[in-house]
Amino acid sequence: MDFNGGGAGEGGNGGEAGTVDDILGGGGGGDAGAGGGEGGDAGAGGDGAGGEGGDAGAGGGGADPDFYSALSQETGEGETASNLDYVKAKGFKDLDGLVKAYRSAEKGLHDSGRIKIPGEGASEAEVAEYRKAIGVPEKPTDYAVPEFKDAAGNPIELNTAMTERITVAAHKIGVPKAALEQLLEGEIKAQLEEHDAQVAELTKQANAHVQSWGADREAKMASVNAAAKALGLTKPDLANLRAALGPAKMLDMLAKAGENYNEDTLIEGDRKSFGMKPEEAQKELDAMKADKSISDKIVVRGTPEHQRFNRLLDIVASAADRVAAS
Repeated sequence: MDFNGGGAGEGGNGGEAGTVDDILGGGGGGDAGAGGGEGGDAGAGGDGAGGEGGDAGAGGGGADPDFYSALSQETGEGETASNLDYVKAKGFKDLDGLVKAYRSAEKGLHDSGRIKIPGEGASEAEVAEYRKAIGVPEKPTDYAVPEFKDAAGNPIELNTAMTERITVAAHKIGVPKAALEQLLEGEIKAQLEEHDAQVAELTKQANAHVQSWGADREAKMASVNAAAKALGLTKPDLANLRAALGPAKMLDMLAKAGENYNEDTLIEGDRKSFGMKPEEAQKELDAMKADKSISDKIVVRGTPEHQRFNRLLDIVASAADRVAAS
């Protein structure tokens, strides 16, 4: 299960060409106090619980109240005493006391928050009342999917297809709103943390591999940039390639591909070098040496300028060899 829609930690502008830097990772207010003291003694509050309906009475002597005669003397199934014996044991002397006790018990049950769970054959109304009582929303879209932001404060794109499937399923089986939202927040947060840890590890590996290039490091990094630009690879593309191929393989592949590319018109000049006359090659060699921005790169082994310069030298040298052999 993956809630991350692909934007966490490695977003960026999908329309701009990525660079090697994208692969390398960019080059409460004192003690709470004692809580306001101890608040004093609770007070005596009276002795005991007060009993139910008053004192039961000794029952010694005296006739039973008239309403006793209307009570059953049979012990019902699952009961331990008849209604008459129960009322006698509780000491109710009149109907007002009996009704008062019943109403008090009914209020206690209501205030306790007890809910009747619909059983088999329950009506739609009973099921709806139960779902409402436990906090199931009216429709799946009433569940709130938490929003997360990256370090720059931008919303992180989530896998909306997956969150929609989950909210629909949760509504169908009756998951309370608060429970699902808490579950989603915890799981998405955990997955984003795992993603960030993976990105950090890949970045670490990429930097280590670039360092292993040694003296060729700058030239190969330039080749990676040239390849990314020529192939139209964006920052997300580079992130996906790095995760799929591994940093080392991906960097070596782009460095190799980038040997035939450059970030200026040299790439087009390479294509035109086939069949170039020695005089033309010599003229371009002179121009490259005269341009300091290019001549500085010529001496760096592995750069596109270095490679272009050598190819032009080969054209001139081959022509000279042909002349000498004739």
